[in-house]
Amino acid sequence: MSSAPNQTNRKWVVLSMVAGLAVLAFYLYSFVGVGNLIMTFESINLFYYMLGFVAVLASVFCLSLSWNNLLSGLQLRISRWRTFLFSWVGLFVDEVIPGGVSGDFFKAYLISKDSGLDTGKTVASVVVQKLFGVAIVLVTLVAGLTLLTLNYGLQPEFLILSVVSISLLVALFVAFVYFSIKPKATERVVGWIARLISLVRRKNWDRTRFRESAQKTLGPFHEGIQSIRGNPRVLIKAAFFSSLASVFDVLLVILVFSAIRFPVPVDKALIVYALTVSLQTSGVAVVGFTEVVMIQLYTELGVPFQLSAVATLLTRFASMWFKLSIAFVGFQCVVLNRCVYGACNRVSLMRRRNSCPEPPRK
Repeated sequence: MSSAPNQTNRKWVVLSMVAGLAVLAFYLYSFVGVGNLIMTFESINLFYYMLGFVAVLASVFCLSLSWNNLLSGLQLRISRWRTFLFSWVGLFVDEVIPGGVSGDFFKAYLISKDSGLDTGKTVASVVVQKLFGVAIVLVTLVAGLTLLTLNYGLQPEFLILSVVSISLLVALFVAFVYFSIKPKATERVVGWIARLISLVRRKNWDRTRFRESAQKTLGPFHEGIQSIRGNPRVLIKAAFFSSLASVFDVLLVILVFSAIRFPVPVDKALIVYALTVSLQTSGVAVVGFTEVVMIQLYTELGVPFQLSAVATLLTRFASMWFKLSIAFVGFQCVVLNRCVYGACNRVSLMRRRNSCPEPPRK
């Protein structure tokens, strides 16, 4: 019964990605031309572009170190390798399911079940890490907009998009902080979610059990938030690694432009990176839409349209498709490991039952 909704969701995800790629292909074919793209691709410097893939791996590694540090601050001991692996799992879910937060909660739930960690405290760690990510993007966006205004003058397009992005980020940040420090507000949200699910799934849905399970998770979650707030050393280390991950993300943009032999100033890389990531963090961007926005932003900044398209495609291939392929492997490794582990446990249990002697008959 439960497989049908999952299959429907997968179909919608695939259809949305295909539709987005079709729109992007039509956009590139109409305004750039296939021949121009191929000529530019043939002239790229592979050395700089390969360094871009290294920057992607370094970014994910820094994010996993940030998460591992937060888990350690909550006395949840787990190896750096496992946090690195489950970070890829979260990235895979984020790329497949738009929204910006689905991957974080999924990896928190999965690693808590896989490693026996407290679910509430694990969720607290990813919420704090998400707050760092939103704050870093917000600071980067303001810094990029300031440098852009000082060096090139304020452009209406960037002003409008920046105001929208900053508003979305501030709203997201305030929401995370509010529900993290206000237990009663979080309980009300859980009640609303329960009522909403009850309307959608009238059958096969135990509302009372859901609320009880949520209450068991919310207590340790708020305790974890308070524990992290009272540990400045953990916060500083986690913020440092999250910031370093963003540095590698910006470095990817700079390396891509170096690969196409059109060096771009840091301020232009900052503003485009911040605007696109802010849309993704807010759950607005989807495949195809993100690429079109990036191309238009680079063009408005004075980059030739053809080079803007090539730089965008190269950047997105490294930051999305390359990352998605590795994340898919990591996702399969985790799922396969859980399936094999569960099967072995069931086989072991059956053997123990079969090996037990029958009680003597009277």
